[in-house]
Parts: sequence; structure tokens; C-alpha cells
Amino acid sequence: MPYHAWLRDHVYIPLGGRDRPVLATLVTFLVSGAVFELVLTPAVGRVPVEVGLLFLVQGVVVAVEKKLSPRGERRAISGFLAVAALALALAATPWLSPLLASVVM
Repeated sequence: MPYHAWLRDHVYIPLGGRDRPVLATLVTFLVSGAVFELVLTPAVGRVPVEVGLLFLVQGVVVAVEKKLSPRGERRAISGFLAVAALALALAATPWLSPLLASVVM
């Protein structure tokens, strides 16, 4: 089963899905970010907090877009903003990671 389908079936739909899209979207992105951090931690040797922050920012953008867009309308803004957020996170990683590590530790 693909990961996105698992998230849809086990997180998004039980939280209300189309009936409560904002809550379901935010929690789904939060769970997805946490899983990505768990998977990446052994590979990078630390908890990559910036990945979770990126998922949180993208989740907020998508949730706001779902709230403001009429049902069924194509949402193009979140794709653009997701790419912009990823670029910002990658650009900020050299200084953000040590800063977050000092705050968390």
C-alpha cells in the first residue's frame, strides 16, 4: 500500500476528511512529517527538525487553501508554495540546523 494511501485511509478519513478538511489536513501533514523525521534520523545522525517544520508549513498552507477554495476547484497555489517552502528550508538548513539544535538541546 502506498504511503499516501495509508495516510488517507488511517489519518485523513478518520479525522473527518471532506467534512473537516482543515483539521484532517493539518494532522495528516503532522503525522507525515513525524514519520519522515523518524526515517531520516538514522541516515543523518540527528533529528532533522527542519523537515518537520517544512511539513508543518506546507500543511498550514494546504489547510488554508482548502478553507478558502470552493470545493472541487483546482488548487495550484499550495504546489507553488510547497516548492517555495522547500527552497527556503534548503537554503536555511546550514544556519537553521545548528540554531534549532542549540534550542532543543
